[in-house]
Amino acid sequence: MNRVVRLRALTRWIAVLPGAAAAAVLADMAMRLFDWVGSMVGGINPNEFFDRLGSEAMEGAVIGAAFVYAGSRIAPTQRKLVSYVLTVIVIALTSFVGFRAILQKDWWALEACIAIAAGATILVAYVVATDCEKSLKSLQPSHPSTLTAYERARMSFRKTLRKRLTLGGAEAKYAVQIDELGANPIPFGYMNKEWCDLVAQMIDGDELWELQQPDGDQGIALMRSGELVTIMFTSIT
Repeated sequence: MNRVVRLRALTRWIAVLPGAAAAAVLADMAMRLFDWVGSMVGGINPNEFFDRLGSEAMEGAVIGAAFVYAGSRIAPTQRKLVSYVLTVIVIALTSFVGFRAILQKDWWALEACIAIAAGATILVAYVVATDCEKSLKSLQPSHPSTLTAYERARMSFRKTLRKRLTLGGAEAKYAVQIDELGANPIPFGYMNKEWCDLVAQMIDGDELWELQQPDGDQGIALMRSGELVTIMFTSIT
């Protein structure tokens, strides 16, 4: 199972750049279709300077944003860092092409380069702002009675960790025989789907821990570099 998890993560890392490029191409096609529809209904005239200026700017911004967003979502981990790297790639490429456009006095190509770089940069700025907002919200105290079992566990999970488990050890310990599901014991029984979802998130170096809350809630915590990734509860009181 660990080998499958590592292979899945590797496949997603390999797909980051191709997936980002494919998203940019699809975004370009979608914007061209939008422009065509606009010209058909009479709202956009590609021969008018300001119509073309706005259309080219919008198309470039969407392409840049799609490239960064798709690539960062494909990455199995470190999505914020991936978005930074992809934005740097976009800026480097558009700077090179933009410089050539200046030499050739192709001002429409220059505008497209600026718009693509701006779209990627704006998306990263939005991601950073959203993460900051989430961090601030996480620092705000909440009344214990309004918290779910999952939220209570996240707030105090380090005190509730009981025993580290291997993947095979967890599946063996929590294997349940259910006749209607087959002759062989199934890890976590009727909760096997939740277990498979947790395993699908694992990458090399992750840890599994048993946890038990003071109120009796029990489960399996997925840890990564000392931080909690997710919890699968096996018993909630």
